[in-house]
Amino acid sequence: MKYLFCLVIFVTAFTACKKETSFERNATLLGSASGTLLDAAGNCQDIVVAGNYVMDSVLTDSNYVLVKVNFTAPGFYVIYTDSTNGFWFRDSSFVLQAGIQTMKLKGFGKPILPIIADYNVYFDGSSCSFQVDADPNNVIVPPVVPPVSTQTDYFPISTGSNWTFDTQDGTKLDTLRVTTLADTRTVAGNTYRLFVTNLKDTFLYRKDNNGKYYYYGKYGFGRIANTESLEFMILDDKLNVGSFWETRVITGSDPTQGNFTYKVKYTIDAKNVSYTINNIKFDSVIRVKEDISFTISGFPLTTTLYNYYAKKIGLVFFDFSAFILSPYTQRIKRWQIN
Repeated sequence: MKYLFCLVIFVTAFTACKKETSFERNATLLGSASGTLLDAAGNCQDIVVAGNYVMDSVLTDSNYVLVKVNFTAPGFYVIYTDSTNGFWFRDSSFVLQAGIQTMKLKGFGKPILPIIADYNVYFDGSSCSFQVDADPNNVIVPPVVPPVSTQTDYFPISTGSNWTFDTQDGTKLDTLRVTTLADTRTVAGNTYRLFVTNLKDTFLYRKDNNGKYYYYGKYGFGRIANTESLEFMILDDKLNVGSFWETRVITGSDPTQGNFTYKVKYTIDAKNVSYTINNIKFDSVIRVKEDISFTISGFPLTTTLYNYYAKKIGLVFFDFSAFILSPYTQRIKRWQIN
């Protein structure tokens, strides 16, 4: 879970020791996403309308539209429709990678008349049309949406769950808030829940209900420059103390340091132990040690950090105090699990 909450990673040791409190945020995530609603042939793709539309009945969560978008660059997006017959559809959030994705536009308002209304949906200069029938006798069966586990074990991902942390970056004190959104993303057949921080950083996590928890993206907020996005298993709560797993060797490049490789080793360092953090006692905690090994221009570099996961709460302590150039810690202050 460190990927979501850690603000400093070891790579700063070979980037002229510059501090970037923005975490770089992949830059594109702070700008606008680009793409099109059209396919490669320039045609509109299938649009699915879900829910029942009845005159004078306010739309609910069951009223939505699924549209396919071919994103050519990640970032913040807004997809919206006309307002016709008293209601409309809209979705806005962050997209983390290019490619074709199915987006869910939530319905707002209520039908004024029992008619078939024409709509246009818009994104980044492209538009497509569809119809919505507000006949109260018309029943549209919602499409099947891939389920996302919300059981509260060592990494809750239920919508609206949130965590607030006291952070210390060197001598600087701050507050970090993390919230789980309802949004999901599917990558290589796996469905991930979207997390967002008060700094507008977004991250993807999933779990398989067999004790394994995964993060998808670039290791360490993308601060390790020019490396591919991967799935990292960050915890396996079924393993015994001393058990470990490793990533493969990952290659990358840095504008000032050139090519490099790195590898991460995760070890179950402690299990079912108690810790007091911010004067709060937590039981049934699993501590995961991460050993990060770099090779830069033939020179090896290593560092170690720790993540503390409490059952039914999630991350309660992130400890990177061993990093001499910029020690960083993150302590849970309060939380709400929905």
